[in-house]
Amino acid sequence: MFEYRNLNPDSDFAEVIALRNRFFPDNPITTEEFKGMMATMAPRFEKMRWAVDGDRGLLAYLTIEREEPFEEGREFIFVMPTEEASQAEIHEFIEFTTAQCRARGSRTYTAMTSSLRPELRSAWEAVGAEFKQENPVSAIDLHEWNMPAEPVPGVTIRRFDFLNEPEALQREHYNMFWEAMMDVPWPTPIVAEPFEEFVDYFKAPLGRQGRDWVAMEGDRILGMSQVRPFHADTGNLGATTGFTGVRKEARRRGLARALKCHALQDMKAMGRTMVYTDNEENNPMYQLNLQLGFRQVHSLFIFTGSL
Repeated sequence: MFEYRNLNPDSDFAEVIALRNRFFPDNPITTEEFKGMMATMAPRFEKMRWAVDGDRGLLAYLTIEREEPFEEGREFIFVMPTEEASQAEIHEFIEFTTAQCRARGSRTYTAMTSSLRPELRSAWEAVGAEFKQENPVSAIDLHEWNMPAEPVPGVTIRRFDFLNEPEALQREHYNMFWEAMMDVPWPTPIVAEPFEEFVDYFKAPLGRQGRDWVAMEGDRILGMSQVRPFHADTGNLGATTGFTGVRKEARRRGLARALKCHALQDMKAMGRTMVYTDNEENNPMYQLNLQLGFRQVHSLFIFTGSL
């Protein structure tokens, strides 16, 4: 028998975060960062989280959240079992999670898992989930890396400290981010969040840990690269580059490459050793990362399914 514990901001997350970080070793977070994400998650997403306990202790961490546009009745699902969980137990966790989605009136879902846990791919396929895309996770070792950023005529590349920038530039950053984000390969529609929620991310611990670089022509932001050094409490001296994008009008000018080089040099100067990222396998950004010296370490698998 399992106990499904509903997690709330007052719960003890130590074991859950340890499991989550084993599931995503290339993107670890701290308990404080996790609770910050919970606090800034807009209520409209109706996110639910469970810890699954059994005779052997914690067996899984499960999450669901509504995925925009809400009228389509979609959910985003993570099922993260421990390494000791059996295939039958994993199947039960998936059944529990999808049943919760159906009870909320949802009709479809998106789910993500990793090649580090191949048994999860077969478990999702066993319940009828359809494989949609692979995102290779790649890493670069900064010990020997030292590629200078080539200047781009007429463009200034600089750090962008979001919360200390004028609101006009914050909104320019927001507009540029979502314009480029719409071109990121994803199996379901991408919907821009309101500006106020975008700002909330930078106020939370995870957002404050990040360092953005932008390419500017006057007061117009043409592109950006986000990099987040992992918090020292994770015990990991790496970092992740979550998003690099350029406005359509400014592409093919070397901006993405220059931005990425600035972000990587920034991490190297901070003493970070490895930087991780992921891209859809046919995304041109993946090829750019390989040219810069990134090498694939594993993959994320994205599925969709009907409820």
